[in-house]
Amino acid sequence: MLCFAGQNQLKIKTGNFPVHAQRMQGFVVGFTGSKVFCLHALAVQAMDVPQSAPLYRYVEQKEFSLAYQVACLGVTESDWRLLAWEALKNMNFDIARKGFIRVRDIRYIELVNTVEATRKGHAVAASPDVEKKNKAILQAEILAYQGTGIFPLDKWGLLYGDRKFHMAAKLLGDCDEATKAIQLFSDLRMWDDAKKYAAASKSIDVKQLVQD
Repeated sequence: MLCFAGQNQLKIKTGNFPVHAQRMQGFVVGFTGSKVFCLHALAVQAMDVPQSAPLYRYVEQKEFSLAYQVACLGVTESDWRLLAWEALKNMNFDIARKGFIRVRDIRYIELVNTVEATRKGHAVAASPDVEKKNKAILQAEILAYQGTGIFPLDKWGLLYGDRKFHMAAKLLGDCDEATKAIQLFSDLRMWDDAKKYAAASKSIDVKQLVQD
């Protein structure tokens, strides 16, 4: 990470990403964590530099180790959670665990440990196709677990959790695990969605589902 100033602008270069610029008066004399120290009119001022942008870029590229290094410079709790969840969904258990430790969320630390143990058990003598299916099922379970939180309505009027449940169900359906998808919606009392997956599955009797 490189920090420099000129023409009343503070510029920060992170890795191979484009330069981030913001207005500033003075000259950079120091840089630690998420703070930049600038000299202006014989006084040193501290400025907070947002680290969210490079964090998001590293997460998008699945460079979780680099994203973690950026996060350690100083990001919000929601940024730590985003990093932890994305790392977990991509089976990077070390970074996921560190992220949830940072926000002191015991519930999700236990989830990481459980998923990691299950993943190791699946990896024993598994063919590539079986390995791919097992990974997708685990990712679906993670999405379903993530969806149990309470989130505000988005611009489409859909609950964040509902979107996660539907994403999880789609993954299960793609793995020919319609029964698991139906069970997910049934446990959530989302009967209409359960019926849709039952109707699309030849192995499930919709009438029996309604009776149950």
